Formats: sequence, structure tokens, C-alpha cells
Amino acid sequence: MKKVIFVLTMVFSLPLCGGLGSGVLFASEDHQESIQTPPEGSDTLNYSLNGTFERAIGSTQLSGVKLMVVWEPAKEDGTQTVWFHNLFPHILTVGWTHGTYRPASHSITIPVQAICNFHDGWYEKDYVFNIAGIKYSGTTIQGMKDSIVFDVDTLTGHITSQQDEYIGLVTLTDKGKFNKAYGGARNLTIMPLTIDPVVTPPEGLEPEEYLYRYANSSGNPKSKFAPAIVTDTTAYFACLTPDLTRDVTKFDYDVWVKGTFDSEGMLHVRSGQYLGDATGFNLYMNVVRLTERDDAGNLYTEPLDEAVFAYQDGVFCLQDSDVMITEGSQDGTPWYLYSNFRIGKYAGDVPTVPSDPFGLKVTETIQSGYTDPFYYMDFYANTEGVNGEYLNPDSLYWRFWMDGDLFVFDMDWYKDDFDEPTTTVPFRYQGKNGSSKNFKILNDYNGAYFWFFESLWNYVGIQMVYIVGGEERCSNIVYVDLEGNVIPGGIPEVEGGKEQGAGGKEQGVGIYDLAGRKLPLGQSDQLAPSGLYIINGRKVFVR
Repeated sequence: MKKVIFVLTMVFSLPLCGGLGSGVLFASEDHQESIQTPPEGSDTLNYSLNGTFERAIGSTQLSGVKLMVVWEPAKEDGTQTVWFHNLFPHILTVGWTHGTYRPASHSITIPVQAICNFHDGWYEKDYVFNIAGIKYSGTTIQGMKDSIVFDVDTLTGHITSQQDEYIGLVTLTDKGKFNKAYGGARNLTIMPLTIDPVVTPPEGLEPEEYLYRYANSSGNPKSKFAPAIVTDTTAYFACLTPDLTRDVTKFDYDVWVKGTFDSEGMLHVRSGQYLGDATGFNLYMNVVRLTERDDAGNLYTEPLDEAVFAYQDGVFCLQDSDVMITEGSQDGTPWYLYSNFRIGKYAGDVPTVPSDPFGLKVTETIQSGYTDPFYYMDFYANTEGVNGEYLNPDSLYWRFWMDGDLFVFDMDWYKDDFDEPTTTVPFRYQGKNGSSKNFKILNDYNGAYFWFFESLWNYVGIQMVYIVGGEERCSNIVYVDLEGNVIPGGIPEVEGGKEQGAGGKEQGVGIYDLAGRKLPLGQSDQLAPSGLYIINGRKVFVR
């Protein structure tokens, strides 16, 4: 008996709800019992739930769902009351439900109905919670049992449901009939967890600002500013699992990953570090190696014990391009994959030539009520200079070129986006109020998307501009043609004698002063000073 109690005095981690006596068939206005909870002072144990969650619209694999469990002391007959919190995954629930552990059969029996406090995203209300017999045949629910039985492995502490038996959440009428179902989970394995504490840097060590560059599972480059702490023996990173730190505007992190330097100066980051819990899951930092990528885009990986970073001149580089860092469950199931990490201290804003934009794509569309086509372009840019310097994304801008002429975002189409005509747009611009139908950001702040409404053109291009302390540095202009092909070295001659040379030099942009004199670009591709000019045949104030 002691052995069973010891093994099961750990916790069960998955989303479930409310506890109620086993004799209740339904909840009605005449018979409404209060939601029950474990006795005060009870120890909660951590478990991880795995299985399959199904609804009429499809199924989802469960891995690492957080579940808490309380085992009450054994009664005189040897049975124990067992409380589960968050037993029903993927539904926001608050509360507990309980069953009875019987040592003779090594099983836990939970009555089919309980009352829980269910929050459906709009309001909170007490619902009848049916935890057995939810099975879909098309969109029809089938099955109803008096109870559900879990088997308990006294050696491992695993709790498993019977094969293909469903645990689900439904509401019932006061006649005990089905009213609405929210889905069911089956083939559940609930594993006890020993959770390490979340990594916390020692007191007295001040974080410094670093720029984290990495790629997602599709290979798209991304970057974020986040803190790191580097000593002679260890390094602490706040953004090795970037999806946990989604808000790139805040310098406030409480999830860290630790690495240790060896005698050769290589940094070793252990797999399996605990990241805390979020949205009902226990999260871990795991290291995997990419073994295969099939034609459908599926990735296949194998677990590794650690990731190894080279450290030189203040920059950390993940050594193996096939090694990926992921957040996920304790069993190593990957969720979000990140590779090609390059992490370096940000030294501040210095005038630097930015790297060229890439991934330019133009799409034509016809809007209702219009005869001329509209276009939208998306492109990407690295927050780095041509020599790998780190750039501040807040100082990075872009310009749009059309057949060798600088495009002006005017007040006809863009009056809701700008207070005056402009040619230079912040890289992460989303409109004056942070919301625009014409300008959006892409790929976790590493790409831009905008609409333009000129129908006659042969080539369009993007140029990155880095502005620091009033000084401006520009990239080459990268052009694409009507089919989206990149034009190496710039555009050829076009009507009017405009010519685009390699590197974006002396392009004849078609900017004139009020006396009709064409203004050449300077050697740094800068615009003429602020003032009133004629651009594309129109008077425009350029700031």
C-alpha cells in the first residue's frame, strides 16, 4: 500500500474541472450542488497529459498538457479520494473533479457527471460536466456511462484511460439529456513529473541588451532584441525560445535558459530545461536534430542532450545548422523549432549601410468597384548591416521605387496613413494608429506588406534606409519585374532615358525643383533637402 501511495503522490497535469458526489444524475435549478475542491492544505502533484483531443471539426494531438492531482490519505478500507484539475484539455475550465482509487484493482473510478465552473470566453457559468461517453459519429454524440475507469501502474505512476474511451465536456438539460458538447479526449496517458525549478540568473548580475537572430522551421530569418547575461563560466539567455517572448517592445523577461562554458570556450546548453507553464502546458526547452524534411514540409527530428554554441568576439553561434531548439513537452515532442542562432551584444546605433531586402513578391488583384488593378508587395529584411553589424529595427526604414523613380505615398490613397506625402516608411510601420489596411508587418516583425495603386509599371523595387543621428545610409535597390523575377544589377533602360545602375547609384529619379531643374541624387543615395518639389509630375512636399 505504501508503495502505491508514494508513487501516486505526484501530480497530474491536464485541463479539467469541478468535483461532485457520484449520485448526481444532472444539475437543475431544484438540485444544484456547489463546486467542490480538495481539502485545504493538500499537496498538489504535477502530471503531463498525452493523447488525442477530438471535436466534430477535427482532432488534435495532446502532448505535455499540464494537470494537477491531489491524493487524499488512505481510508480504513484502503481507498483514496483522488482530485484532478484540468482533466479536460483545450477548454478553459476552472475547478476540480474527483474519483476513488481502489488498490485491489489498481484503478481510479470517476463518476460520469460533475459540476464545474466553465468559462467559454464570453461569460462564466456553472455547467454539468460529463467526463465519459463522448464520442462523435459525424457531428452526433454517442454514448453515456455511469463512470470512467483509469488504470494505475504502481511501478511508473502512469494513469491511463481504457483504449478508445472518451473523456469529454457536455452540458445537459435538467432532464439529463445532451444539450451541447465541446469535444472529447481519448487514449490518454497521464505521466507524473518531477519539475525542475525555472532557471533564474543569480542576483547582482545585470542583463545587457543582445540581438537574437534565428530561423523558424520554414527557414525564414527572424530577429529580436532581448537580454542576456554572460560571465566567465556561464551564460543566461532570455530568448532561446522566442515564441515565449512574443512582445518585442518590452525588455522584461522571466524565462531564462542557462549554458556553461567548457575549457575550449564552447557554450553547452542542456536540453530539458523547464520553462514554466503557459496556457495549460508544462513547457521545456528541448534540443533536437533535423533528420528529414519531406516534400509536404513535415520535419522529422531526433532528441539531443545539448546544443553547442561557439563564442567569439562577443557573438554566440549555434554550431550545427541541423540542430534546432524547441519548446514543447517533457517527452521532447517539438512545438516551435528554431535554428541558426547568432546572438551578439547590441553596441548602440552607429551609421551603417543596411543589407539588401529580399523575398520581394508582387501580387495583382482587382477590387470590387474598380477597373484598374491594385497591387500588394511583401518583402523581408535582416536587421543587420552589409558587414554583419547589428541594426536597431526602430531606425530602419524603406523606400519604394517604380521604373527608376522614387514613389511618393500621397494624400489621395494614403491620407489615413500619413499626415503629409512621404517617401520613407518605417520598416515596422502599421499606420498612424498601429492599424492600417495599406501597411502591415509580416513574419514576426521581419517583413513588410503594403498596397500600391499605380497600374502602369515595368519594374518595382525596395531599398532599405538606416537613419541614425540624422545620418542616412542606404542599401542597393532590389527590383523585380511583372513576373516577380529579381533584376540583377538594377533595371535596364526604360522610357524617358531613366537608367538604374548597380548599387543604386545615379538613377535619375525624376525629382525637380520649382524652376524645373532635375536634382541629381547624392553619392549616398540621399534625397534632396526637405522642401517642395515636382515628383512624377506632381507638386510634393518632401520632409
